[in-house]
Amino acid sequence: MRAAKPVKEQEAKHFPAPTRTDRAASQPFEGLPIVGTFFWNDGTETGRFCGGTVVKSPGKNIVMSAGHCFDDQDARKNLAFVPQYDDGKKPHGSFTVKPGRIYVDKRYLAKGPDAAADLDSTSCSSNHAAARTSRTSSAAPS
Repeated sequence: MRAAKPVKEQEAKHFPAPTRTDRAASQPFEGLPIVGTFFWNDGTETGRFCGGTVVKSPGKNIVMSAGHCFDDQDARKNLAFVPQYDDGKKPHGSFTVKPGRIYVDKRYLAKGPDAAADLDSTSCSSNHAAARTSRTSSAAPS
């Protein structure tokens, strides 16, 4: 670094300014039925805290999320998952997460987020078939 010298302005390479291309107007995105939001299930559903993705499973009731969302016992109580949640809209209902059915890798919990970032995942099981996210769902939302 001691030998570094500032570049003289006249020596600097000159690149042409990038040209802009016209783009189509943006469109609103209403989300995907397999992606949703976790809430504290306190009746108000104002405690939104993490997202999750529905995983294909025989019971159609498994959601994957980040381990750091559930590394505290208090964050594992009275939860609901809302597929395709969008600004208050719940097109597929709300599904209660089964108590005791949140699985965080024990190595992640023991090592902590800094030492075990590669283990930062969680799976949850709901009381209802959260993966049945078509508009004709027969699952009863909570």
